Amino acid sequence: MVTSSIIKQTAFSCYRAMPRTFKTPRLCQKEKKTELYSYKVIRDGQMCTEALFIALLNRTEDIILLPPNGKTLVALPFIPVKQVIFNEDDEINVVELIDRRLEERKDDDIRKGISEETAERRVKKCRIPATVILLGDILLERGVRFETKQTRGKNDAMIVEYVDKIIVGSRVIEKMEIMKRGESINKYLITCFKGGLRSYVLRKGEEKLRRLLEDEIVF
Repeated sequence: MVTSSIIKQTAFSCYRAMPRTFKTPRLCQKEKKTELYSYKVIRDGQMCTEALFIALLNRTEDIILLPPNGKTLVALPFIPVKQVIFNEDDEINVVELIDRRLEERKDDDIRKGISEETAERRVKKCRIPATVILLGDILLERGVRFETKQTRGKNDAMIVEYVDKIIVGSRVIEKMEIMKRGESINKYLITCFKGGLRSYVLRKGEEKLRRLLEDEIVF
């Protein structure tokens, strides 16, 4: 049985795999397109994985989402997860837990001599992968398994671990399916905030998410 106490103890089991540094892209005309493409591929992969994780969790849990912060014209938007509710007596506040973990990381960087400005910039970049990792940790407690790979940025400046396969019982969701289904789910979740809602509750087993997760897709 999954409980918030278990997740809080095991949360960020893959934390060490989060990218420690990011090279700021040089924006000269020759390289701008390549750097932008790399950002989009990495960001979209994270967003599609997050969306699929949300749909998988929603099979058994209520989930409270927050609206995306602003608009992105380059990549899929990030949808913050506020809470995962296991039952009426047990829940996990995802935003608070991630805030606390990132603050610990920021303090650790500062103790190592990194400037506060740089440390702050680093943790901001880590919020998205931290969310994906935490949702993945909850799913691991539910028996879902993953296979991951690493991609290396230009001049070995950036290493990003990404989910290549999701294994749910006898079902294997390959990378192409993660991207296809994840994008559809991400776009659907965005529509939930039409009208300026400040939060949205995904009730356990929401039918639309179930269909997006299970219906046949054409590649």
